[in-house]
Amino acid sequence: MNPRAQPLSPKAVTVEAAEFEAMVRLHEAYLAGRPGSMRALPRYVVAHRMRCDGRVLREADFTGADLTGSIFIGGDLSRAAFYCATLAKCDFRNAHLVRADLRGASFRGAKLSHARFVNADLAALPLSGGGARPISFEGASLDGTGLMRKAAPPKPEPRSQSVLEL
Repeated sequence: MNPRAQPLSPKAVTVEAAEFEAMVRLHEAYLAGRPGSMRALPRYVVAHRMRCDGRVLREADFTGADLTGSIFIGGDLSRAAFYCATLAKCDFRNAHLVRADLRGASFRGAKLSHARFVNADLAALPLSGGGARPISFEGASLDGTGLMRKAAPPKPEPRSQSVLEL
């Protein structure tokens, strides 16, 4: 017997579209306060190309999940956990990721235009400026992401009261 403790390695579970949809419906019912519902905890699932556009998945826990190619257009993912999740080629256009935990997630090839990452935790997220699409990172933690906040433009000098303009 090995005296050293072995680290825990979570096992990824592949989920089909029907099972994923059932999790999403139960979570939406949970958020609405319906009896018999429960919070979605799809941690470490492999669920490629899922359709979640317009869905309300606030506080869902997708820690370590592989959601490659999934669609979240206009969805509410506020306070959702995507810690170390694979979100490659996902579509987050117009999605709300307010206060979401995105530390260590991979967004390679994802569509993020008009997404709102207000107060989200993006620490150590490998991002690079891929274009001039409007994305809101207001109040977000960008430490270690490779993105830099633009400094506010300097305020214009106040005009002297003694100068007349015609």
